[in-house]
Amino acid sequence: MNRELGATIRMAAHDAYSAGYCKRILFLADREYAFPVKRRGKGKIM
Repeated sequence: MNRELGATIRMAAHDAYSAGYCKRILFLADREYAFPVKRRGKGKIM
């Protein structure tokens, strides 16, 4: 959906299963970005 509309979608989740559907995941530590994880293929990250 975001590619078709050219929009960015932000989702906050504490659930790794839900986050696994995202193209890119940013982990936070002490209210700052700790490290990013990017999807390498078409499959889920998890």
